[in-house]
Amino acid sequence: YIAETTEHTGPYFALTACGSADAVIDVSECDMSFLGNVAANSGTDNITIPKGCTIYGNFASVELDSGALIAYKL
Repeated sequence: YIAETTEHTGPYFALTACGSADAVIDVSECDMSFLGNVAANSGTDNITIPKGCTIYGNFASVELDSGALIAYKL
């Protein structure tokens, strides 16, 4: 469970947004370089995961700007 705005080291294979709000990941502050093009094309360094949704990948680290996540380690 991650609800702080500090970097958390994985590796994680899935991230589920939980709580009462969407989870906002600051891509520029963690090792999610493979999401960089997605963030760049949206005009921000953030990726928003809607509450209740899960994304899958190989996340070396995660840092939130807001919200909360359940992060599943490999």
